[in-house]
Amino acid sequence: MLTDDERIVLRALAEVADLWAFEDGPSYVHFWQLEEMTGLSKAAVRRACRGLRAKGLAAYAKALFCSWDGTLAGSGYAITKAWYELLVRTTGGGDDAR
Repeated sequence: MLTDDERIVLRALAEVADLWAFEDGPSYVHFWQLEEMTGLSKAAVRRACRGLRAKGLAAYAKALFCSWDGTLAGSGYAITKAWYELLVRTTGGGDDAR
């Protein structure tokens, strides 16, 4: 079962995945971006991301690079491809799952 904060963060991760559709792999998002997208505190976002990762719904990666300029971007979380594809199959798209 997901917490309310996990649902909110998962929706934000699905939104980012909708934009890029896994063309070049998952689209990872920083904590600060998730804070802005969701209105949640950094602590709440961090807890939600870790919970989603433990449940297999989100993936964590570090030493990420920006695809447009190759600079180091740090670390972030992304919705897993399997979960995103399930959303698309069952709802017609990540946006419709909200």
